[in-house]
This record gives sequence, structure tokens and C-alpha cells, in this order.
Amino acid sequence: MSLFPNTSLPPDGGYGWVCVAACFSINCFTWGAVSSYGVYLAHYLSNNIFPEATPMDFALIGGLNFSMAMLVAPAVTIIARKYGTKLPMLLGLGLLASGYVSASFSRRIWQLYLSQGVLIGFGVGFIYIPSIPVLSQWFDKKRSLANGISAAGSGIGGLIFSFMDGSIIQKISLAWALRLTAIISCSMLIIAILLIRTRNEAIQPSQRGFDMKLLRRLDVLLLLSWAFLSMLGYICLLFSLPDYARSMGLSDNQATIVNAILNLGTAVGRPLIGVASDRFGRIEVAGLLTCFCGVTCFVIWLPSTSYGVLVLFAFISGAILGVFWVTVGPLCVEVAGLEQLQSLLSLSWFFIVLPTTFSEVIALKLRRLGSYQPYRNAQASTIAALASEGAIHPMDTVITRMQSPMYSSIYKHLNGTLNRTLFSGLYQGFGPTLVAGTLSSAAFFTAYEASKTAFDNAQSAGYMLDVPRPLIHVASSAVAELLACAIQNPAEVLKQNAQVYQRPVNAKRGPSPTMEMLRQFRKYPSGLWAGYDV
Repeated sequence: MSLFPNTSLPPDGGYGWVCVAACFSINCFTWGAVSSYGVYLAHYLSNNIFPEATPMDFALIGGLNFSMAMLVAPAVTIIARKYGTKLPMLLGLGLLASGYVSASFSRRIWQLYLSQGVLIGFGVGFIYIPSIPVLSQWFDKKRSLANGISAAGSGIGGLIFSFMDGSIIQKISLAWALRLTAIISCSMLIIAILLIRTRNEAIQPSQRGFDMKLLRRLDVLLLLSWAFLSMLGYICLLFSLPDYARSMGLSDNQATIVNAILNLGTAVGRPLIGVASDRFGRIEVAGLLTCFCGVTCFVIWLPSTSYGVLVLFAFISGAILGVFWVTVGPLCVEVAGLEQLQSLLSLSWFFIVLPTTFSEVIALKLRRLGSYQPYRNAQASTIAALASEGAIHPMDTVITRMQSPMYSSIYKHLNGTLNRTLFSGLYQGFGPTLVAGTLSSAAFFTAYEASKTAFDNAQSAGYMLDVPRPLIHVASSAVAELLACAIQNPAEVLKQNAQVYQRPVNAKRGPSPTMEMLRQFRKYPSGLWAGYDV
């Protein structure tokens, strides 16, 4: 007799809560253990353990933990389709144990690359990737809550391993910190692997390593762009904070505590993100919190000069830092449906390979050793945060509705008073604005600087004689603005249509306004560039 009901509808509970506990444990002892790499990084940077190594080597090793886990996603998806979920997880368990143990015996930097970088990354990927679709198969209305509780495991794990690894490194040795991490993690993971259960028999999902047809869809491309940019900042903050604490003159113990508080914030914040996503919309919450995380970097991290302020920043940023991990599963379901969930997740994992590999390398390259605040340049790179847009978006929504042809019929009563719907859903359409605003800003400044350099080179070569400097700046700005507007225009069209979207009166739940607009524009995507020539 089948263990599953004859319906593909998620039961929203039952054995699903056991799966939540199993996924919590998986997050705790994979990503949680990996999240403590900041403690190892700070130790490597301040001690000459590998004489031939540079700071870039240690940054790359930390990035490999994430990127290798994501790189194996297509292969893991195919193995899970053919042999079930548990086989790749058990393979990952062996890889994870091998990585930690071999890292404890490493004496050369290339050995550390292969062990603490590649092997641990592969192990995490083989265990974590098969677990991602499971909770979305068991939950519908509580999907984001279930994923939030599960994702909180990485925060609890990071908290535990940050204190444990830091203490063992100081009191015993680096090698034993790695070995004990292997013993504890593998012991707990084997229990989680035995408990986890999918509903593939009922749902019959498409488990393709890559479904390239998904890349033809605008909503998918927007989701992948958000994933890329989110992880670019996530890794930088996660791994840099302990070393930044040391650069302020704090002790090793205080740097460890800062890293632990970051993970404590993660444990507290991720379930709350799940609740908020189910209540206010998954796309809207993901976009808003991504923006807010960047704002905290400007408002708290940049001016921080004391231990207390840094601890405050660690907790607040930790609570919202990993919004990607909480929402990526539910967002993929909302974009592509349960049947295409694993295929879209594989694409998401592939798209974040580059940022997870090189984010910390870029951060260490930007820091200025010997200065009062060596991470100031890295912090300044958080311009991806669109604080101003987040503040003004509600006002923009009201103005758009008042200017729309539907104002008199929908937003205004016959007696002239305003309808409450005018002030509801004020953050409708915020998601595409956040993503496109980030991309267009980056494109503008990149194109502007590149154009100025090209004009300067042409002038030096004699192709442009006696051109006034202000004209070069104007021409460079015009080129950059053309590129930025080409990126921003679709977001503005989506935003304005989403701002005036009204759900049917009897519909209790439905797709977010942004998703509904994306479905409508899928038939004629050229409409997203309406008005660009103006």
C-alpha cells in the first residue's frame, strides 16, 4: 500500500513536521558548520600556518564550500531521480567526513583547497540539494514557515560551531577542531537522512539537471538575477565579519562572539521571514529584506567603531542576511510550480556558483591593510541596497493609482471619499524595482567609467582633439543612461502594472501582483520596453 495519499496536494502537516526537523538538522550540520569558516579564515589570516598561501587562497577555499555545493546540483538531481533521495545524501556524508578529516592533516595549501574547499563543498551539496524540494512537497499555506524553521538550522549550527571551533582552536588545535566537527556533524546527519521522506510518488516532479526552456522566461531570469546579487553580498558579509572585528583591534574571542551572534540572528530571523513571506507575499518580502540588509551595512556597519555596535549589526544583519535560503524554494514554486521546482532549483544553484566562489576574494582585494578601516571599500560595495526606493515606494504606489484611469471607479467612493484599497498593498511591484534598480545602477557606473576611459584613450591617441572635459562627461553619462534605462524600463512597466493590480473579490489567496503581471507580459515581452524610445 502506498505511503502517500492519492492527491498531489501538500497535506500541510503530518509527517511533514518530521521532515522539517530532518531538514533543520541537515542545515544545522552542513551550512551551520560551513558558516563557522569565518573563524577559520580569521585564524588563517593572523597565523602563518601555510607559508606559501596568500589571503586570496583562504578566501577562495571558503567560497568553494558554497560554489562546489551548488556546482554538483545538476548531477545530484539526476542521481536522486534515478536512485532516490537517500543515496546521494549518503554519498555526501562520506565526502563531508573525508573533507574535514583530510583538512586536519593538511600541510600544504593545495591540500587545504582539495579538502576544506572541494571535498566539504561536494559533501554539503550531495546532502543539502536533495532536501530542498521536500518541504515544498509537504506544505502549501505554511510553506515559507516550514522553510524558515528549516533554514534556521544553519543559524543554530553556525552559533554552535563558531563557539566550539573557536574554543578548540585556541585551547587544543586547529586539527582537532576539524576532526570533532566531522564526528559531530556526521553522527547527526545520518539520523536526518534516515528520517527524511519525499512525496515524489504523488507529485511526479520533473527532475532534470537543467531545463533550458526555463531560461526563456522573464520571471525566471529575474529570479536568477536576484539570486546572483544576493549571494554576492551574502558571502562577503558572512566570511568577512570576524576578520573585520580583528581589524578594529578586538580579540580573537570577541571576533568569535561576533560571528556567533551573526548566526544567532540567523536562527531567530529565518522562521520570522517564513511567517512574513506567507503573510505578505514571498516576492515582496524577499525584495524588501534584501534591500534592508544593504541599508544596515550603510547605517550600522560602515560607521561602527566599537564592539557593542558591531554585535548589534551582527544580530540584525544575521536575522535578514540569509533571506535567499529561506525563500528560494517557495519562490521557485511560485514562479515555475511544483512540477518544475527541482529543475529551477538546479538553475538557481548553478547561477550562484560564481558569486559564492569569488565574493570573498573581491572583498579581500578591496580591503586596505594597515588603514584604520581596511574593509571600507568592501563595505561601500553594498550600493546594491536601494534604501531610497524602499522608503518612497509606498508613496509612488499611491500616486500611480491616483493617476490611473481606474482611480474614480476603484479607489474613490461615489461621495468623493477615498476607498481603503488605495492604501493597501503599498509594496506591490517592489520586487522587480529592487532587482532592476540594483542592476541598472551597477550598469550605469560601469558603463560611465568605461566610456570615460574610452574617450580619454581616443583623445590621447589624437582621434578627438580639444574636446572639452565636460562634454566627455556628458557623452559618457548619456551612454551609461541608455544602458541603465534598458534594464530599468521593464521593471518600471511591471511595477506600475502591479501597483494597480486588484485580486478578484472572492479570492482568498492567489499569485502575487508581480507574478500575475509577468504571466500577462509573457505573451508579448516587447511590451516591457514600451516608452523606452521616449
